[in-house]
Amino acid sequence: MGAEASHLGSVCNRPTPACGCSHPVSCTSRPVKPLWHRVQLAVSPIGRISVPNMFQAYHTSIALGEIEYCFTQRGVVAMPCFQSHARVKGPNQVFEMGLTDISSERLVAIMDPFFEPGSYDILRKNCNSFTDCALFLLLGERLQEEFREVDRLGLSADKLGLIRLLTMCDYTPNPLAQDFDTDLVLQVIGRRHLPEAVNSPAGMLVAEGRLVAESNKPAAIHT
Repeated sequence: MGAEASHLGSVCNRPTPACGCSHPVSCTSRPVKPLWHRVQLAVSPIGRISVPNMFQAYHTSIALGEIEYCFTQRGVVAMPCFQSHARVKGPNQVFEMGLTDISSERLVAIMDPFFEPGSYDILRKNCNSFTDCALFLLLGERLQEEFREVDRLGLSADKLGLIRLLTMCDYTPNPLAQDFDTDLVLQVIGRRHLPEAVNSPAGMLVAEGRLVAESNKPAAIHT
């Protein structure tokens, strides 16, 4: 029984008939096939900002299998497809983006530290910021520019105080989103391994719920 028991639950170092093992299945190393998940992008227009017929704002989210993920004031939220678009009578469009071997559990584990509850900001850190980063993590792709154009223009306008003027001071920046930088987040999640990425030699880490870039800040990723 000695030789036979020694192979159970392990890989045999002598995978030949001469090894004397009566359990040949235990003697062969079988690569584990990745489980692939369907990725979809859902998009809905949510009204026009600043200049009618020119700038269109969008609500976006992603679906991994049968579950939709989006970013709100509650943080990263999971729900049946595509409930987050119901309030805007959407989704208007659903795009088939491809397949990924990253599980929903892994997606949430990696994204949660960057998109904490209470850190939502309509300009600096919104649903499109999350979708952009999630697509990059899952497929190595970015959210199309047309769906995040208003975010970029709006952020630039806010530096001049125009957004608060146009919204009659209804917009107040969220201090929890002040240091958020999409390019820095992409540098981290692009490695697809949170412990190594967060403590990477690039000097980027997540501390107390905030993304911090040390003096050796890496180059930004540009579309």
